[in-house]
Amino acid sequence: MKAAIFTDDRNLINYSGEYITFISNQMLIETDIDYFGKADLNDKELPISEYDLLYIDLEETDYQDVILELTDRVPADRMPFVVFISSDNRYMEGMGGNKSIAFINKPFMIRPFETIFRNVLAQMEADNGFFEYSLNRKLETLRIKDIVYFESVGRKIHIQKGDGSSYFFYGKLDEIEERLINDLECDCFLRNHKSYLVNYNWIYRSSKTEITLLNGQSLPISRSYQGILAN
Repeated sequence: MKAAIFTDDRNLINYSGEYITFISNQMLIETDIDYFGKADLNDKELPISEYDLLYIDLEETDYQDVILELTDRVPADRMPFVVFISSDNRYMEGMGGNKSIAFINKPFMIRPFETIFRNVLAQMEADNGFFEYSLNRKLETLRIKDIVYFESVGRKIHIQKGDGSSYFFYGKLDEIEERLINDLECDCFLRNHKSYLVNYNWIYRSSKTEITLLNGQSLPISRSYQGILAN
């Protein structure tokens, strides 16, 4: 794993580096850590997409501005997991359930730090899985991380990918949801509507009635699923 820490806080640099190294050694994972100042986030030449995980100090910075900056520079299917660190827990509101974004409050302890680190690893493993479906008696395969959402259209399922391409096959959304959870052990999809199953990691933000995706699309949240993003 390759991680980057963006902060001007010397204590945060010391503690976060020690925590990452300690947890990585416990899990027998080799982790490379690069350290940057907060201003380095604005460096257009910095290869953000080469990192698996970003830790970003949010003091005096709005997280939505940071996300907008990152999405302008990095394709959504290559976006690293982002952990924001802040003493203001109001930043946690309105995140829309995106599992590729997390928050750690200052001052932070090793337990929540470890929990998020393990969750990121589990999510990375799930995202590297594949979804298979049958089309014209031929088995097709797509990477789960590339799928933005499944949509039920009549008797067919529409798969929308992050690169803009679409695929259709005969199936039922309930069966796909069950297969993702039980067979593929993937919990990165959200049921926001009877007709939609959305990849958490493609969610930019949400309101009570609508989800905005990283590709700019908006999808409805039906009344029976309102509040699910807060769970």
